[in-house]
Amino acid sequence: MLGAAIMFTLTALGGAAVASFPIRKIPRPPTWLALGHGAVAIASFAVLAYSFTTSTTTQLEQLAAAVLALAAVGGLTLFLGFHLRGKALPLLFVVGHGILAISGLALLWFSVARGL
Repeated sequence: MLGAAIMFTLTALGGAAVASFPIRKIPRPPTWLALGHGAVAIASFAVLAYSFTTSTTTQLEQLAAAVLALAAVGGLTLFLGFHLRGKALPLLFVVGHGILAISGLALLWFSVARGL
């Protein structure tokens, strides 16, 4: 789980860069940045899936995964529904996606810390 938590932290750092654009009133980040954030998120889920298949998981880890999956659906919606269509990313949606993702990340880190 530690590897997944580290990977999702890197994803969050990229997400902060992506979120800075609508916060600064710039309609969309560069496509390469949005795709990079998504690619790191996919890699993070791969590490999480590996952890789930190679060790027992707690309910807290399962909850963290579910919250992160919901955040991923939001991110995919932002990318497919707005970014690729050339529409400005809605700030409230971006903030909601970020809050959900950070909540899942916090749950994951809390679970990792409990296991150490």
